[in-house]
Amino acid sequence: TVSGGDRVEADEVLFATGRAPRTDDLGLESVGLEPGSWLEVDESCRVTAVEGGWLYAVGDVNHRALLTHQGKYQARIAGAAIAARAQGVPLLE
Repeated sequence: TVSGGDRVEADEVLFATGRAPRTDDLGLESVGLEPGSWLEVDESCRVTAVEGGWLYAVGDVNHRALLTHQGKYQARIAGAAIAARAQGVPLLE
């Protein structure tokens, strides 16, 4: 029963608990990263463990904020950082 004494009937209930990085089959081992692991990133979503700073990771895979709208926000940050670095201009604060 729910508040107010109302009843809810259901045939099935789905419980989704926890999140896991889906990085098993991306070839991360070829750049020295562990498949199936979270990717640690800096403030511009650049993966810190990859030499040369060419790999970016946004969304659930970086374990910063496991929400869809945050992944979209991170993608805009990473895109702006990539463009700024390509043009040789300083990143915005």
